[in-house]
Amino acid sequence: MAPRKIPVDESPVEHARRINRTWIVHGNLAADTERYLAILEKVRPDLLAEVCERAVQSTRIASREQRDPKPDFYAELFRHATDEERAEYLRDHPWTQKLLADRQSRPRS
Repeated sequence: MAPRKIPVDESPVEHARRINRTWIVHGNLAADTERYLAILEKVRPDLLAEVCERAVQSTRIASREQRDPKPDFYAELFRHATDEERAEYLRDHPWTQKLLADRQSRPRS
């Protein structure tokens, strides 16, 4: 099967939102992620663009390495979330919280 083409005019933010909408994830992770992205869009649009670009890039890398891209995608989206944002948007997602904690304890490549 040929890889799906990304619309040329699709921004990293639109691409990340589309990925989030289409993946099957546990609990309300997709809805909670969309709420977080909506807040970033209002209060920190520069950070929104950065985390979406990194999240989309991480999915490409994981896919090339034949790994599940979801953990990398969500870790990149929430990497710069404040403690309050993590408490709000990740409260029902302990696995994602643990993944973020593990990644923050390692140096960034």
